[in-house]
Amino acid sequence: MSIEKMESILLLVPAHEHPHFITWLYKERQVHIEDIRETPETWKEHFNPLHEDISSVENKCSQLNALIEFFSEYSTSPGGFIESLFPVKLSASRQEIEEAVGSIDVESLTAESRKLQDLLNKIREEKVLYQSMAENYRTISFITGDIKKLLNLRHVWITLTGVSEKFQREFLNDARLGNVFCECIAERDYITYYIIVSPQSYETVVQNLLADYSLEEIPLPLTEGTVADTLKHIEAERSRISAEELTLIEAARQLSVSNRRKAECALVYWETDRNRLNQHEYMQKSPYVLTVRGYIRKSRVREFTVRMHTTFPEAELVNVPFYDDTEPPVYLNWNRFIRPAGLLVRMFGSPSYYGIDPTAFLTLTFLTFFGICFGDVLYGIMLIALAMVLKRKFREQKGLLEFFKLFSYAGISTILFGIVTGSWGADLPDYFGKTNVISILRVKLMLLDPLTKPIVALAIAVGIGIVNQLYGLVMRMLRDFRRGDLTSFFCDGFLWTVYLTSLITFAVAAIVKASHALVTTALIIFLASAAGLVLTQGRAEKSWAPRLLTGFISLYGIMGAYGTTAFVGDVISYSRLMALGMTTTVVGMSFNIIAGMLKGVPYVGWVLFAGMIIFGHVFNFAMSILSAFVHSARLILLEWFGRFYEGGGVPFKPFGFSNERLVQTEN
Repeated sequence: MSIEKMESILLLVPAHEHPHFITWLYKERQVHIEDIRETPETWKEHFNPLHEDISSVENKCSQLNALIEFFSEYSTSPGGFIESLFPVKLSASRQEIEEAVGSIDVESLTAESRKLQDLLNKIREEKVLYQSMAENYRTISFITGDIKKLLNLRHVWITLTGVSEKFQREFLNDARLGNVFCECIAERDYITYYIIVSPQSYETVVQNLLADYSLEEIPLPLTEGTVADTLKHIEAERSRISAEELTLIEAARQLSVSNRRKAECALVYWETDRNRLNQHEYMQKSPYVLTVRGYIRKSRVREFTVRMHTTFPEAELVNVPFYDDTEPPVYLNWNRFIRPAGLLVRMFGSPSYYGIDPTAFLTLTFLTFFGICFGDVLYGIMLIALAMVLKRKFREQKGLLEFFKLFSYAGISTILFGIVTGSWGADLPDYFGKTNVISILRVKLMLLDPLTKPIVALAIAVGIGIVNQLYGLVMRMLRDFRRGDLTSFFCDGFLWTVYLTSLITFAVAAIVKASHALVTTALIIFLASAAGLVLTQGRAEKSWAPRLLTGFISLYGIMGAYGTTAFVGDVISYSRLMALGMTTTVVGMSFNIIAGMLKGVPYVGWVLFAGMIIFGHVFNFAMSILSAFVHSARLILLEWFGRFYEGGGVPFKPFGFSNERLVQTEN
């Protein structure tokens, strides 16, 4: 199995050597450090955790995160559109990281970035203010007089309002307007604007009048000169503000471009240092000895011990039992072929240490599902070519390289299933004459045309679903057997496998009218296994009545380890394999038909034909590959993993220099 065995160890080192030992242990990157929780009372009198003040490191990380956020706003990440589609990590050497830490002035950059951000915030507030002022003045741009003189008139109250056509007549006929001056001064966008002048004592009456018709008062700003003059002044200020904003943005961009990478390298360093200091808290020290508890891969114990004794002759490695309440960390040691499929397992979470790593078992399953959904010779070639280009482009990104390698495998599967179903760019070869070599080869190699035999294709998809679900139960049995849990092995694995197999055999035999002996045998096994499930699925209950009731309900699927309806539902889900495979072909054929129609256009027909073929199949490729990946992964992560897989494992993270943001390169 790919889950490596772990040894739980306790390292004992003379206290006077503890700084050198911790530095050596950090460089070794072999031990996953755990807290020392189970210590005798006498230890507590002499041993204390290594407390480290990490406040300065936390402050560095906080400042650098803020800086990178600022830099990200004003500078783009290196690369282009393709890089933005993938989670590209920082690629840097240890030497570059240390040089960045030594050369970057975090305090100065923080102060400069804050100053620029404050100025930008201030200028943007002014920009919003002047934008609002411009909109308000444009609303009353039809006023040509001096507004300030109007507002300085004594004993009268002046306001503006806009009335839509809906309320126009009713508003003008309102009796309350008889005691005021109301004059139309402009019409704009189906709104008629009126100026209302009334005695100050009549102000409340006019306000109530406007409220009754849901009209708003348009405020008249107290300004010198005409509205047109004020608008010119506002536009001039807006131009000045925009110019200042562009200058500040360019300064921020220059600062970002010259310092972003150094800040990212420095953040990796300080985050890693913070993790190192945090793990010091798990170590305990007395006046005489330093103790470190953790896990090490069993295959590395001998070499590690030799190197430790060579450097620290007085140090000791003691094997100790695992903690009862926690599982050891998980290190997955995959071979080169199955490592790319580990991506699917990581999407779901690391397996339990005592569970099963399903990577080796799901590799061919996933590739089969993907090939059925995406099956087309042309698309398979395109996928392999794309994977090769991306592997070359991201050659330093180890995680992405495995992802693209999985795409290469998927491309081979796509070609094989394209040959089986006769899909070569759908039916593209036929548009070059049915007597050409590729068209003849397509027909001769085709084993099944899903478009002419959809029932057969559906039956195959359902058959794959049945086999895969039973495969999941076998994996459950394997998991329980490895744990020594023979009760669960028999009750929750073996009985369900026999029950479902006999149920399917009985149903198929009855439909095809097989021999009476086969039908009878299948029925007897089915009833016997059903009785076994009824008696065992409620075994956690204390009395027989609830036990039997739970057993009966479990056959349906509400309770218990599995269920008949759950099995049927899961199996039907596999029909999507047929549906997606046919969709890929049908969409490709549609573009071929359109391209074939364009081929008849005089002079430029072949150009239009080629353009439509390229556009159509690239579009179909992009859309179909997403569906093929998502649905293939879904059938594994939900329908198949649900039968046996237990995630929640803690990844093995040795004490040493590493960071999730970083792909470390050679100096």
